[in-house]
Amino acid sequence: MSHSRLTTCFLLLASTMTVLASATLAPALPAMTATFSHIDNAAFWAQMTLALPGLIIAVCAPLVGALVDKFNSQKLLVNGLALFFS
Repeated sequence: MSHSRLTTCFLLLASTMTVLASATLAPALPAMTATFSHIDNAAFWAQMTLALPGLIIAVCAPLVGALVDKFNSQKLLVNGLALFFS
């Protein structure tokens, strides 16, 4: 497997981690809140662990989209969507 193909596969697989983060962190929120109860607004900060990945994606998506369009990587986008939805 070529270096660029391996890099592409790694990036596509890493992008699914944001979806998995919500699924793995949600059951742990009560325990996180209890563990950090000595910190002010512990419940808020525990819930932010779910919100921040989505916020970062929303902020960075236009920049990444512009870069992908600039380098004409439509094939990369189609393959990424196919992999994501499979």
